[in-house]
Amino acid sequence: MPGTPRARRAGLRSRWKLAALSDTEDEDRRPARPSSVDSRRASLGDEGDHGSDPTTPPIDEGPAATSGGILSDIARTFAEEIFQGCDMDSEASEVIEARAVRALKVPLELEKFLFLGLTLCLNCFLEFATYLPLRAAYAIAMFPLTVTRLREPSPGMVQDLLRCALIITSSYLHFKHVDVSQAYHWIRGELQSIIKLYVLFNVFDIVDKLFCSFGQDILDTLFYHASYKSRGVRWGFMCLLYFAFATAYVCMHSWLNLMQYVILNVAVNSANNALLTIVISNQFVELKGSVFKRSGEGNLFQISCSDIRERFHFFCLLLLVLIRNMVAKRWEWAYFSDTLLPAVVLVFFSEVIVDNAKHVFVTRFNNLEPTIYHKFRRVLWKDVASSSTSQALSLKVIRRMGFTPLPLLSLFYIVLSTTVPITGPSGVGWSMVIQLFLGLLAFKVMLGIGLRRIVSTKVGRLQREVSPPCSEYAVRFPMEQPLRTIDSGISKKDVPLDQVHRFTMMSRIS
Repeated sequence: MPGTPRARRAGLRSRWKLAALSDTEDEDRRPARPSSVDSRRASLGDEGDHGSDPTTPPIDEGPAATSGGILSDIARTFAEEIFQGCDMDSEASEVIEARAVRALKVPLELEKFLFLGLTLCLNCFLEFATYLPLRAAYAIAMFPLTVTRLREPSPGMVQDLLRCALIITSSYLHFKHVDVSQAYHWIRGELQSIIKLYVLFNVFDIVDKLFCSFGQDILDTLFYHASYKSRGVRWGFMCLLYFAFATAYVCMHSWLNLMQYVILNVAVNSANNALLTIVISNQFVELKGSVFKRSGEGNLFQISCSDIRERFHFFCLLLLVLIRNMVAKRWEWAYFSDTLLPAVVLVFFSEVIVDNAKHVFVTRFNNLEPTIYHKFRRVLWKDVASSSTSQALSLKVIRRMGFTPLPLLSLFYIVLSTTVPITGPSGVGWSMVIQLFLGLLAFKVMLGIGLRRIVSTKVGRLQREVSPPCSEYAVRFPMEQPLRTIDSGISKKDVPLDQVHRFTMMSRIS
């Protein structure tokens, strides 16, 4: 019935449904309004264009949108990394290529300079081993004639006699008070248990460099005072005083070299790779002291001269070790090939590799060209060409390289006289000694003649040609630095490279 309460309730429900449907149709007809999330995103976007706040948290768009954005980013990044390359700057590539080529050229140029320097050191050593005894004998023979004619001896004769006196005095004192075999067993037995061999060798190596720095000054002072000062009582007293200082220096330096020889001998005869440890520690100490320092042309020239002197000194010590061990084994070839030859090869190649690595990094860090070693060779050529006699050349080499021939020559006399006796049942005899001396003298004469001819050819070629051009990297990026030396520790002045000696105080380039 239409008037019943049920019918009235049904009519109300139908009217409510119609009203709801009409509201929905009105909403569809209205223009769409941005939601609160969209409006907030738009406002953040506008602020981001003009300085948005980075601390504003991102809007969470739901898991579906987030996963889709991450996948698209991964795909885009993967495509960019795989299918797109990176082009280097052409100018930077040329600079890098020039540096690499320069590093490859350094070892060859360095070895040329070191070979020339080693040849000059050998010539100087043979000068004092062969010519010096002959000049001293001539001075002694001429001494009575000089006294009878009331003439003063020439400065060269005085200096030769003093050098021979220093070598003889040092050798005699070592023969009298130093036992080489006892020192060998003491270092191998007692001292090695307290201090490692590589520590001892590095300590002696540092003290050896310190002795080289002031020893030649002591000798030059003695030679100058004995040759050019006016005679008198005070002159005689000062000569005796300087001779005592020079004798003490030569004896201490010879003893130091003797200890280095004994340590190397112990290391060669050890079964625990002690020689390898000595070589590695010594070479890395040298690397640490040279690579990470600012250096100019003068500093690099001093480092190169020091390398020449150290390599020659080390090879002399190894030669004495070889002779001593071969004599002890009666020149057995199996012992040489199994024990001594690997040790010599190890030391030689480690020295070459470390020197080349050191100079590669020094030239790289200081922006120096490999052609600088050609300039260093020209300095040595000039020393040879400007020396009128072999003795004058030897004195220049001593100053240039920091080479000390007198202590080294005294070491050779001490070791060889105890290893290869002249007299006795096992002695070689004086005839063998004379033959050896004549052979060294002939080799020295040929070496001196060959050096002068080669250097004269090189100097003539340099006079006809211009200096070697620098690389394109050096032309585009010039890095010429003046050489400066410290005078009295305060003032600085520019000096040419041919006036730089081993122990000239050079200022670091800042």
